[in-house]
Amino acid sequence: MKKTAPEYFFKSLVFLGVIILLSLNACSGLKRSGSILYESFYVGEKGTQYFIKPITFSNQNSENLRMDYTFRFRNNISTSDTATINFTLRSNQLIREVDSICIKTKTNQLTIRNTTSLFMERENDQFSSRFSSTCPTQFLPDLFHDSNWTISVYSKNHSTCMSSSRSAKRKIERLNHNLFALVK
Repeated sequence: MKKTAPEYFFKSLVFLGVIILLSLNACSGLKRSGSILYESFYVGEKGTQYFIKPITFSNQNSENLRMDYTFRFRNNISTSDTATINFTLRSNQLIREVDSICIKTKTNQLTIRNTTSLFMERENDQFSSRFSSTCPTQFLPDLFHDSNWTISVYSKNHSTCMSSSRSAKRKIERLNHNLFALVK
């Protein structure tokens, strides 16, 4: 018996729907846990890897800095554990390299040197420069304890200072309460 065109179309549509659902289900199995502010992934004997989604800091010169963090935690934080800090600086000037970046709160200060340039691109009248570096993980819980951050970025031909907006402060407070309460 020969299939009619509507029958063939309907069966093809059902088959395509099943394939899409199976694909979505397979992809969702990769993500272990998450939230609006961070994602966590089980990495076996190494514990859990946390990715803190970008937090944006800005200044009055229409510059902004988007910073994200990745670190692993098992039972405690040792002095040898490191966190990766990636940041994108958006500025009117092209920043090819960063000498240092300093994150200050009322009670803590973290200075990061040895940044690696990942890429640079132009977006309309501004430039975006992406960098990566590491810091000891042990500094992160204390840093996130205070939401009033001042971030200074120093390069050979440019220095700028950013601060946490109301939105950034709320994100830092929620991360302190929901994530860093677990990893102290």
